[in-house]
Amino acid sequence: MRFIVSFIAVTVLCSIGISAQDAQVKGLSVPDPATTFYNYNTQEENTYLVDIKAKNGGPDVVVTGINIYLCTYETYSSENASDPFTGTFDGNPMTITAGNTEDDIVVNITMEFDETTDIYQNCEDYTHVCVFVVATGETDESTNSKCIGFGTAPSQAGVKTCPPEATTAPTGDDANRSVAGLFVVMIGLIAAYFK
Repeated sequence: MRFIVSFIAVTVLCSIGISAQDAQVKGLSVPDPATTFYNYNTQEENTYLVDIKAKNGGPDVVVTGINIYLCTYETYSSENASDPFTGTFDGNPMTITAGNTEDDIVVNITMEFDETTDIYQNCEDYTHVCVFVVATGETDESTNSKCIGFGTAPSQAGVKTCPPEATTAPTGDDANRSVAGLFVVMIGLIAAYFK
């Protein structure tokens, strides 16, 4: 009896392992990197092409979300990624038959980063654009992302423009103190000259 129960348990566990969905991102590109922009304080409408495969031997994959991130490294992780930019794509949710690849899924993103975002504050640190695919019942997310670097070459993500370094002129009381301080220095120099 124990043997039968153990056999059933092992069979069920194996079945669960075999039937786990696994979305695999095979490609990420932009149609024209030279006209794809990432600008501070400017809303950009960007388009991405994503290739997703449902692994062989598994069930069909149901894709429920495709998000774009700016990342500080060439591979995606939650530690090096910006907040997500949520993409829209036709057929959401999209079912991909096991063993098949859905090529050139058109993902449209509206993105903007302003002074309140980490991208704005640490813009130079962000070197890559990454896609992350959300699939129902996913158990292994290690293959759900792909990244490409900024640039205008065909395999790159487009042009990133960072804000200039913040420079602020003194105003109000600060400005008055600066002028008073300058006046004191000048008086000291004149007095030293005539000694």
